[in-house]
Amino acid sequence: LLMELHSSIFSRYVRYQMLALTFRGKPQADEHHQLLRAALNRDVVGAQAALRRHVAAGVEECIAAKPFPIASSSHTRRRN
Repeated sequence: LLMELHSSIFSRYVRYQMLALTFRGKPQADEHHQLLRAALNRDVVGAQAALRRHVAAGVEECIAAKPFPIASSSHTRRRN
């Protein structure tokens, strides 16, 4: 169940990232390597920490990229 959930979320995130952002390069690859090492070593605490850092870095990248314009207040008001 956990792997299915991760796969679904990861798949959606990757599609979004490829549409809206750029690849993060070596830092992202290093984070994946840390996750793999922790998983292979059955280091639950290390894997959780690595995953938190990895997701946080991805979120920060998304926020910094500002891929979508912020709607102005005139576009968000309801018309009567």
